[in-house]
Amino acid sequence: MRIMESDMRMNIVVTPTLLLVFFFGLFVSPCVLLAELSMPDGFSCSEALSLDAYPKLLSNIDAKYKDMSLLAADFRQASYMVGLDDTKLARGHLLFSKPGKMNWVYEEPQAKQFVADGQTSWEYDADLRQVFIRDFSSTFSSQLPVAFLLGIGRVSEDFVVKSACRTSRGLLLSLSPKVASQDISSFSLLVDPKDFYPTGVRMVDVGGNETTIGLSGLVFNTHIDPNAFVFEIPKGVYIEDQRKR
Repeated sequence: MRIMESDMRMNIVVTPTLLLVFFFGLFVSPCVLLAELSMPDGFSCSEALSLDAYPKLLSNIDAKYKDMSLLAADFRQASYMVGLDDTKLARGHLLFSKPGKMNWVYEEPQAKQFVADGQTSWEYDADLRQVFIRDFSSTFSSQLPVAFLLGIGRVSEDFVVKSACRTSRGLLLSLSPKVASQDISSFSLLVDPKDFYPTGVRMVDVGGNETTIGLSGLVFNTHIDPNAFVFEIPKGVYIEDQRKR
């Protein structure tokens, strides 16, 4: 269904859910020189952690997420696409709030926005002035793993730690899902070494495509205007509604 909308407001009510990576479908843009936008760092191991440290580490991470009701941060993203043998970079700002409200604002290299509510997702491209509206289930086809950025997952319940190490930015856990995923091949979680809050994720899908996200300027459990999670479709944009009727 394709429509042009002159003025339309959507109030987004989010239900608790575990989210998968939408970044490959969202971030498709012209090639960006690597010198213009920096790669997320901190994903190279410098010292392996002993197996004895894993249980305490998982317990600390789970406790941090349990206490986290809201997360605001700047992000840097690198998306490697096997078919193109190309890495594209982006950066922007994100907001997550329990029980699952989310708002990703891509600022460079192109202005984009992604909002999802558990039933419907909205993807907005400011340069092309178009909005895609999809059923949530068709956007997120798995039960893994961005839930941990949202603070609604438990690493210890859903994953097995394959390895863990120290890096330049914290502690990096290489995780394997306890229940096999048809989408995700591997998932790595980067956390602060003292407070155990998330500072990045790396995900590789079954096709070998890789997305790495680094977080900075994190703010937790502060007040945010509820309107931050209200999506307003601008006037005169092209709208493609792909929801099933």
